[in-house]
Amino acid sequence: MSNEELVEQIRNGYYVTENMQVLYEKNLPLIRKGLSGNRSSHTIVSA
Repeated sequence: MSNEELVEQIRNGYYVTENMQVLYEKNLPLIRKGLSGNRSSHTIVSA
């Protein structure tokens, strides 16, 4: 399932906790890279 599909599921209240966990785990490498790299080029979008 894509990030967009996971976010849609979360927004619609389907398996919120599970989908948030999957979204976090899928994006953890990007999150870590963003935290250690140049922050000015990253935009945080809330779900």
